[in-house]
Amino acid sequence: MKQPDEQAQPDTIDERPFVQWVGRLLIAAVSSIPRLVNLLFVICGVLALLDLGFIVFHWDKHAHFGWEDWPEFYGVYGFMSCALLVLASRFILRPLLMRKEDYYD
Repeated sequence: MKQPDEQAQPDTIDERPFVQWVGRLLIAAVSSIPRLVNLLFVICGVLALLDLGFIVFHWDKHAHFGWEDWPEFYGVYGFMSCALLVLASRFILRPLLMRKEDYYD
């Protein structure tokens, strides 16, 4: 029998306030994914327009090389670099690191 001064422990994990708070936070995060994706598209569009503004208004980018003045150079460069890393990890690193299914037997 429990003593009156002892605090009752929850019977299930779901009764704990922290777990309930985390659960509500995750549900809110999942439900707001479309808004976050739309916000990302808006931010990318604004940045692309700003980059085109450098051409239209003849703002100087202080580029060290000629190709850095090309429109959308940094976006294309970043995308190509990321794609190259994915391809290199898939076709070069994966065969080097993969082990047979029964490697640890």
